[in-house]
Amino acid sequence: MPIKNDRTNWLYLFIGMLMVGLFFMPPTRDIAENELTTRTVVVSENIKNINYWKNENKYRLSTREHKCQFLISTPGYVADSDNQLDSIRKNDTLIIQFATNELTDLDKPTENVEVYSLKKSEYIYDLEGYNFASKTLNRRWASLLLFIGGLFLLRGFALISSKTASIVTAIGIAIIVSARLLNFW
Repeated sequence: MPIKNDRTNWLYLFIGMLMVGLFFMPPTRDIAENELTTRTVVVSENIKNINYWKNENKYRLSTREHKCQFLISTPGYVADSDNQLDSIRKNDTLIIQFATNELTDLDKPTENVEVYSLKKSEYIYDLEGYNFASKTLNRRWASLLLFIGGLFLLRGFALISSKTASIVTAIGIAIIVSARLLNFW
């Protein structure tokens, strides 16, 4: 016999459990030094900033030695604490590290090869900085999933109203944006 006045919202519960479950996914593993190949390259044109999303910075680098495009993704951008990536110009000599398993892609013009360490006269970012930035970005996303998943669970069990969930979400977003602007998170 069904229970009357069952206010459980199963869709919210499902979404909340899914988000909280994603929080507990294993983090990405660190890239190890022995998985990388080091090359000295000469830049064939100024570095290009390509943005897929508003908050995601990626850079593309072309070299004289290889036909592929070298890609500096968000962890590399975050690891570049001094914002030196924009100073890379044509004819600069760089020392880069990339995954050894991508050696076959170096002469394919359609390939993007991820750069894990970049050095001009000094390191712009190194492997340790890249790994740290990658972990930090993953922690941010996981924390956000946990927060939103918790709200969905509370709403699914009808422990908070839609209005309360909206207010808490707005406050949470304001805190996250403030923390990002002030570099606390």
